Amino acid sequence: MAFKLRNKNIRAAMSVTGYRSNSPDVDNDVNVIPSSKISMKGVDFPVKGVGSNGVTKNMKPGKDYDFGDSEYVVETPLKRTKPHTAGMSAAERKTYNNKTGGNVQAPQPGGGSRKKSYCARSAGIKKCKDPDKNGDCPNDIARRNWKC
Repeated sequence: MAFKLRNKNIRAAMSVTGYRSNSPDVDNDVNVIPSSKISMKGVDFPVKGVGSNGVTKNMKPGKDYDFGDSEYVVETPLKRTKPHTAGMSAAERKTYNNKTGGNVQAPQPGGGSRKKSYCARSAGIKKCKDPDKNGDCPNDIARRNWKC
């Protein structure tokens, strides 16, 4: 396996928290975990793990993995995902309106008829099947943006 370390010392890549979202090592290109038991709880993206014994596993967020008699596991991110976002940015609204001739407007959290209408329409939307790490769905985030 070939990977670059920030400096030549392997100790710089040693981590006990790995790619957990609150870890100081979450943005590293590689983390070396001094254990054969790996927990992916708190990790937001899949990670490839290679044990010192040669065992390789593609690890998914939220699960636990055992690399047998491995002394350490070298972790590298497979794909980082972004959290759910809701609605369109100002630039996205402008592009959409120019292409379609539409009139999509920004949220109106301060009040008014548009807020009242949106909050009433969105109140009955069911929970999504793919919430983000905080358990929120795009609709939850949008309703928060509108202050429903």
